[in-house]
Amino acid sequence: SIILAQKELPKIIYLEDFGINLEFSKLENWHELDPTIQPKSFNKFNNTSIKVLYQLSNNWSIGSELRQETFFQKFTGIDENKKHIQYEQQPNFTSIGLLIKYQNKSWQIYGIYPFAQLFGGGTNVGYIARTLIGLRYSPVTNLEFFIGGEYSKLFYKYQGNNFQSGRFDLNYGVSIGF
Repeated sequence: SIILAQKELPKIIYLEDFGINLEFSKLENWHELDPTIQPKSFNKFNNTSIKVLYQLSNNWSIGSELRQETFFQKFTGIDENKKHIQYEQQPNFTSIGLLIKYQNKSWQIYGIYPFAQLFGGGTNVGYIARTLIGLRYSPVTNLEFFIGGEYSKLFYKYQGNNFQSGRFDLNYGVSIGF
């Protein structure tokens, strides 16, 4: 009789084993102050973001976000002739920061469930804080679509004075799990 040696098959690592999500989103903006000017041009991928998140648990994730965006700014300063000037601009810039996300899949109905997110970061202009509340839909494992209402606040200084610009966003996109 012949005995064949059995060879152990390699283990398959499933994407969900890593607990990492990659999210792509698009934004539609409404500024707190009605812009009186538009950017001279928009940077490529304006009003888009990419996030990398690590799942701490079923409900909590932490990560980082990189976003291309504009903020309408209206502030005052003093020019070289010591006159008070009203400045208005809407620059394009890249922001980066850290975020924490909470989602509750136990409240889901037909794969739809709520989530909330907090962000803190900055740009070359100043600091940004954001809060987002919305809904996620997961038709299959490791694929989610989301939509939410977001409020962003840009904090910046000019000539030693503090200023703020606020913006409301409709944030929507897709999340892929690994």
